[in-house]
Amino acid sequence: MNIVEEEMLELSTNVIRNVEEISWDLVKINNLKIDELQTYVEKVPIDLINMQEDRQQSAIGQITRLNHKRFTLSMDITSERQQRVVVRTLLIPKIDVMGKRLTIEKQRQNTILLDIMHVDLNVGRNVISRNSKDITWTGRDVTLYSEIYERIMLAMQDNVDLTIKPIVGQTTLMPHRLLLPRGRIDGLPMQLMVIITPIQEHTTMTKMTMMQGTNLGMDSLILDNLPLTYPMDREMKNIQKFPQLTNVMLKDVMIYHNEEQVM
Repeated sequence: MNIVEEEMLELSTNVIRNVEEISWDLVKINNLKIDELQTYVEKVPIDLINMQEDRQQSAIGQITRLNHKRFTLSMDITSERQQRVVVRTLLIPKIDVMGKRLTIEKQRQNTILLDIMHVDLNVGRNVISRNSKDITWTGRDVTLYSEIYERIMLAMQDNVDLTIKPIVGQTTLMPHRLLLPRGRIDGLPMQLMVIITPIQEHTTMTKMTMMQGTNLGMDSLILDNLPLTYPMDREMKNIQKFPQLTNVMLKDVMIYHNEEQVM
C-alpha cells in the first residue's frame, strides 16, 4: 500500500457528513467562468523500437486516442484575510449511460477530481485563472526515442537548444489527455464543483516529504489532510443547504465531443 492509499484509508470513514461541517465563512466564491469543454479523437505516433530485435533501427507506429481542448477556469473569490488555501475542482456526472438522472448517491460515487491546487489569497477580491495545461497531477506525453535521438544529434552540432522543449520521461501520473471524460455531440451534462478549504497548520513536513516522494503532483492534497474528492467522499445530510455555503460553488457544464476533429 502506497502513501496515497494509506492517507485515503486513514481519512475515509463511513460517518455521514453534515453539510455545516464543510462551511467556511472566511472565503466566498462570487463567480465561476469556464471555457467550453470539448473532447476529440486524435492520431499520434508511438515508438515500436522495443518490438524489434535490431534496436539500431527506429520503428514508429500510430494509435488513435481520446484528448481534449485546453480550457481555462476563472474564479472570483473574496477573502476576509490574507491566507493560503486549497482549491479543489470536481466534476460530478448528472446522468447515466442511458440518459437517466443519477441519484445523489450515484453522483457522489462517480465524482471526478479535475484539479487541486494551493493559492495565496489577499484580503478582499481575488481573481484566479487556471489553465488546464497547468494542472500538476496529470502527466504529459512521453518524448519519443527517435525524437530524443534526433534532438541530441542536433544539439551536438549546436543546431538546437535542448532546454527550449523539455524531454518527458515515464511518470506515475495519469495521462493529461484523460482529464475529461468523453463528451457527446449534443453535450454530456455535468456539474462543476469548486470548494475552498483552509490549510492545516499542524501538517508535518514528514508527511509532505512522503507525499512529494510519490511524484503524483498532489502536494496540495496533504496541506488540508482531506480526501481527493472531498466533500463528495462521504454521504451528506442536509445537502439541500449546499448552495448556501460561501466556500462552495456549483455550476452546470456540458462536455461536447467533436467527431470531425481528428488531429
